[in-house]
Amino acid sequence: MQDDCKVGQLVVCFWNDAHADLSEFHISELKDKHKPMVIETVGWLLESDEGGVSIVGEKTGPDTYRSHSYIPRAMVIS
Repeated sequence: MQDDCKVGQLVVCFWNDAHADLSEFHISELKDKHKPMVIETVGWLLESDEGGVSIVGEKTGPDTYRSHSYIPRAMVIS
């Protein structure tokens, strides 16, 4: 997602997400797990400020939405 995206625009946002894995693993596998998971979120941009971005996946009416994702700014890659 570029910094010049406008509210209401369809966007793609790549961001780093924390994750958990409850399965057993060998210590030699840790280097593949010890990093954020890169997530790709697609939707309409409703808000973008220094705190983060709000993206929705569905428009249900002229001013109503569903499937909201809030992504903290520090987690946004692009």
